[in-house]
Amino acid sequence: MKAISYQGKVSVAVVDIPVPQPARDKVLIKVTYAGICGSDLSIVAGKHPRATPPLVMGHEFSGVIADMPPETFSDLKIGDRVTVYPLLSCGQCYVCKMGLAHVCQDLKLIGIDTDGAFAEYVLAAEDAVIRIPDELSDEEGALVEPLAVCIHAAHMSRLQVGDSVVVTGAGPIGLLMAMVARASGAAKVIVTEVAPSRIDVARELGLTVLNAADENLVEQVSELTKGRGGDVVFEATGHPSVAPYLLKLVRIRGQIVQVGIFKGPVPIDLRALNFHEVDLIGSRVYTLEDFDRAIGLAAEGQVDLKPMITTVLPLDEGVNGFRIAQNATSLKVVFEAPAGH
Repeated sequence: MKAISYQGKVSVAVVDIPVPQPARDKVLIKVTYAGICGSDLSIVAGKHPRATPPLVMGHEFSGVIADMPPETFSDLKIGDRVTVYPLLSCGQCYVCKMGLAHVCQDLKLIGIDTDGAFAEYVLAAEDAVIRIPDELSDEEGALVEPLAVCIHAAHMSRLQVGDSVVVTGAGPIGLLMAMVARASGAAKVIVTEVAPSRIDVARELGLTVLNAADENLVEQVSELTKGRGGDVVFEATGHPSVAPYLLKLVRIRGQIVQVGIFKGPVPIDLRALNFHEVDLIGSRVYTLEDFDRAIGLAAEGQVDLKPMITTVLPLDEGVNGFRIAQNATSLKVVFEAPAGH
């Protein structure tokens, strides 16, 4: 089968590899669509601490069940349209035993620690395979995973109906975060961004957008929030340039939720954190419940996933797909696997 493989730092290739063989408790999935995530870009840049070449990346995907294990415990069947909860937890550490497997001490992911979905076929544990409802297309099904990231961040926050929310960044996570905040009852959602194409998409989605390059960004946020600042600020860029602004964008006794992943330590004014009694919390991936809620929210049309997809390419164009994804003018690059054999 064809697959897109990480071959080493700044090296991606389309390769031919064997179709994975079903094993006990493993479902074989014929991939339909798979999206490039920021972590995939980090892998290719040689900055991911766990990814080891050669590796088939990809953990945001949809597909069809092609084969089931001889003994099954679910009502899944061959031909079902599905997506996959891609977290791999140990189940043995104290965090897992507390019911918090999504922050397992030894957390792993499909497409980072095992071969993933940038291929014609992928294996997944039966209990991680989730049906896609008829209301969602295969393309939308591939974006359930990033939507779950944002739903988890919203659950981690103190967001209340009527709040003013600031989201830094209008990439896929930032835009989804803004839509989740709006669906959660935020009265005002302000998105900051510098890329003109992403600003345009945010505005088309009906969001209030500010150019983060403007010198008076903080003043504009203050004006839009009646001098208060955001009740909740969701940081969705992971870019070091944003860190110094966070405590200026949030109101006194407000909350900052760190959703984007910084590639290294960043400076932050902890004195302002004290003086303004601001809560700063981290949010990592999602629970299985968040994943299920993401499917429901998208199926009900409360979050529109379609505008996130800006490029669809066949697996054969894997190298080009990564080149496009590295450009800030794109949002989500999705690979379409060839029809089943």
